[in-house]
Amino acid sequence: MKQSEKDQIYHQMTMVLTEIQRLLNIYEGLKVHVFEESNVEVSIESVNTSKENKLFAKEIENQKYFSDRKIGRSGYDYQIIALTIASLLKESGRPLSSKEIHEDLSKKGYVLTRSNLTNNILRKINLDKRINVERAYRGYWQYRLI
Repeated sequence: MKQSEKDQIYHQMTMVLTEIQRLLNIYEGLKVHVFEESNVEVSIESVNTSKENKLFAKEIENQKYFSDRKIGRSGYDYQIIALTIASLLKESGRPLSSKEIHEDLSKKGYVLTRSNLTNNILRKINLDKRINVERAYRGYWQYRLI
């Protein structure tokens, strides 16, 4: 590699690094501005801390951000839905159709499609020996007495 090429690459790298530094300064200024409006105490504490504590303060801010985003998997826990269905059937005292089960679950706040309920959840409950629910006859489910 020629010396002129090396000089050009070095010059471009320094330009990139100075641009990164400029953008980081802008970012830090904006971040301070945002946290001054929302949490005055956090900004005061972060000013009074040492360099090590500043690193932890940034990590804590990141953790708070990610925990507030409410990222999680979609769907419901099978065990909770299965026990809810078992309690519905036990309370009714008679076999319920999958349509009635779906309506009762909807009233309780669950958002499920009826096909998902019948083809996946109720089928899995029927195979699960820990849940006392069984298929009474086509389209109807009942609480199994031990």
